[in-house]
Amino acid sequence: MKSIADEEPKKYQTHFSEYIRKNIAADDMEALYKKVYAAICAYPTMARSTKEPPKTHKNWIYLAVY
Repeated sequence: MKSIADEEPKKYQTHFSEYIRKNIAADDMEALYKKVYAAICAYPTMARSTKEPPKTHKNWIYLAVY
């Protein structure tokens, strides 16, 4: 994260825009990962999604070009 910020600022802005928006710096990443890991270990069961499954499935036909 630090090296991209120094070498390619535009690429850094596009790739890490969410981190920039939330004011998370490269030095904060290790603490963030530890915090997330501790939260996952505290409640290891998978949370169920509140989204409904799709009612119809899309059928895609793939045509081979010869």
